[in-house]
Amino acid sequence: MMLKVRFLANYRELVGRSEWLLELPEGATVGSLVDETLRQFPRLREHKEELIISVNKKQASARQVLHEGDEAVLLPPAVGG
Repeated sequence: MMLKVRFLANYRELVGRSEWLLELPEGATVGSLVDETLRQFPRLREHKEELIISVNKKQASARQVLHEGDEAVLLPPAVGG
């Protein structure tokens, strides 16, 4: 299945693009998406623990099953002052 992965804020700068099309097997989870993304973009590995993943505009857990055409967004935690 094909998914669109979007990168926001400094993650976009780290990977050098704003989006990426990712092919994963049917039944793949958000955890699988994260693993493959970190494999393809090793500069993100240092941010693994802070990644926030949104799927179809809702925050997702690692166990959430993905479906053809889903859109995942990787965003950093909000910082404020």
